[in-house]
Amino acid sequence: MNENNSKNVVVDKPIKNAEEEKKKVEDINSLYDILKNVSNNNDIFNNDDYILKELYPLIKNVIGDNKNICYHYNKSFMLKRWCLKILYTLINKIKDMNLFLDIFNMCSKLIIRENEMNCLSCIKIINVILEENKNNLNMFDVDTYINVICLSILKNFYKKIIYKVKKGKFLKSSISIYMKKKKKKKKIGYSFVYINIIN
Repeated sequence: MNENNSKNVVVDKPIKNAEEEKKKVEDINSLYDILKNVSNNNDIFNNDDYILKELYPLIKNVIGDNKNICYHYNKSFMLKRWCLKILYTLINKIKDMNLFLDIFNMCSKLIIRENEMNCLSCIKIINVILEENKNNLNMFDVDTYINVICLSILKNFYKKIIYKVKKGKFLKSSISIYMKKKKKKKKIGYSFVYINIIN
């Protein structure tokens, strides 16, 4: 009996996961269709109640997803891209300070864990928020934002530069450049001597 029960449990797990994945796909498809219609209908942006009660919670839900998907053909990736673009256009229409703070904090967190394309979108959004609220900068945690940006730059620097230096690629290239420069100097010196002898 115990063996049968254990077998049933093992069999049931993939089915449950499959159902969950199916539901996620359905949710993504529905959100994809909603945002597609939103992006094609500019009149929606003039409705403040719709923005605050319907559109922004939807955008926040999509952007707040912890999955970092970088495939351009994936609907989740496209949803995030659209949400960030729509959020960027909404900034000028927002007047609520609490909403500004919420977007600022959300985008600051996204810079740490998102791909490079979405990071740039988040930085643009934050810059617009700070520009719109330049008289109330003390309301925002600008120091944390600057630290986040610095950490992001350092991580990219480490990946692109330090890693190659560790492998000796930059060291080898710098040595080869130095050797080429020395050879060029020697050639110039010989030609100068040759000209003087002829003269």
